[in-house]
Amino acid sequence: MHHSDSYAATLVPNMIRMGIDIWQGVMRTNNIPELLEKYGGQIAFMGGINNADCDREDWNGELVRKAVARAILDGSKYSFIPFLTAGGPGSTYPGVYAAVSEEIARVNANLTDF
Repeated sequence: MHHSDSYAATLVPNMIRMGIDIWQGVMRTNNIPELLEKYGGQIAFMGGINNADCDREDWNGELVRKAVARAILDGSKYSFIPFLTAGGPGSTYPGVYAAVSEEIARVNANLTDF
């Protein structure tokens, strides 16, 4: 697994050659649908929820739902794992990490939502 919450789309062929299985932290600026089209099956992409979308002091459930939905719609059911691009539970505003995790779990349980 390689973590890089930055623009690194041009490095994906090298990541694959190096044997990286998952790029964690892939931000939307990397054009996730295009990456999935070109490299899906060769490497998995984890991210798509830029922290700025919902990791802020005034966060709420609606911001989280929209961010998760956008990531899932931009992604694919193959080679894509929706999640925050940066940080773990201690690096986000209180409650955001858990809310994003819970929303992803809710959508997974109800895949007919998408």
